[in-house]
Amino acid sequence: MLRVTGSWVAACNTGMLTVTADLMIHIAQPLADAARGDHLTRQYSGRPPLLATLLLPDNAERPRRKYLDWHREKVFVA
Repeated sequence: MLRVTGSWVAACNTGMLTVTADLMIHIAQPLADAARGDHLTRQYSGRPPLLATLLLPDNAERPRRKYLDWHREKVFVA
């Protein structure tokens, strides 16, 4: 299982990654383009290793939809 790293937090904070209410992970086009053209970027932010959905432990509380929606609308680079 992959764990959230500082680079993934930075990618979310800068709008390069977002998660939808159904826990699907979306990659902003600039990051997707960089992953196609750069091996190191692909190694950390491409698919794989980045999965299509966010995996949570069984006992984890799901992220609240209003926060996911806010991030997708206000921060994510569509």
